[in-house]
Amino acid sequence: MGAAGPASTKRTITVEPATEHDRELLDIEGFGYLAVMTSQTFDSKGNMFEYTTSRHRPDTFCFHDTAVRSTV
Repeated sequence: MGAAGPASTKRTITVEPATEHDRELLDIEGFGYLAVMTSQTFDSKGNMFEYTTSRHRPDTFCFHDTAVRSTV
C-alpha cells in the first residue's frame, strides 16, 4: 500500500458581473462586479470533501492565505 499524499486546497479567484440574486442579497449598490472565490478541498487520498463559493464586494475584498498541513 503506497503512502498517501498531503491534503490540499485549490482556490480560484475571479471577477464576475453581479447577478440579480447578488443584488437582492448583498449591499452592492454602486458595484457592477464582485470578487468570486471558489475553493476545493481534498483529503490525503485526493478525494474532494468540500466545495465552496463566496462572493465579495470589491471595496472590501482581501485575500490572505496560510496553509499548514501535517501528516497525522
